[in-house]
Amino acid sequence: MIRARLADGSVAERIVIDIQTDHDADSQLWWETTAGEPPPVPDRLDSAALALTPKAMNFSQDLHLEGPVSWRLLANLEEYIDAWTIWRPDVFRPIAITADEVIDDRGDGAGPLADRGVAAFSGGVDGVYAAYANHRGLLGRRSLELSAAVFIHGFDIPLVQTDGFAIAAAGARAMTGEISSRCAPTGRRWPAPSGR
Repeated sequence: MIRARLADGSVAERIVIDIQTDHDADSQLWWETTAGEPPPVPDRLDSAALALTPKAMNFSQDLHLEGPVSWRLLANLEEYIDAWTIWRPDVFRPIAITADEVIDDRGDGAGPLADRGVAAFSGGVDGVYAAYANHRGLLGRRSLELSAAVFIHGFDIPLVQTDGFAIAAAGARAMTGEISSRCAPTGRRWPAPSGR
């Protein structure tokens, strides 16, 4: 594990992060202002999270920040990790990022429905993955409780194929029922110029 904290003695002109790792000696990461008015010492470890995530991924070590970090940054870093571990698995591996305190910076807080969502669903690979990954919490902070899976007639199945849509909708209802999500296969869209 890699651990990072704001070093004692950090000042606006020189912000220092103390780093401890399982693979190397203790070290420091620092930012120094050499001209102009320096920014204040940060009240969150967001910059340390940004700077150390690639290193942690490269060394296959989880990252823990000993201080506050923004919720939105952590959610975005989870997506960053997902992308880079797919694009370059030879260099980056999946890791977890934790913090002593997570600051909810989603406007006025999470709000009563912030953990709920709706997914497009036709029974294909993308929709099944999205529904399953959210249901099982596989997306970390990005996971949502699905209120409904929406199957829109006219997207994947042409509007003229009513029998095919009925069969596919029954399958979609069965799949989403297994994860306790309501399937709403009643949507339609304007016909495409091709007559779909």
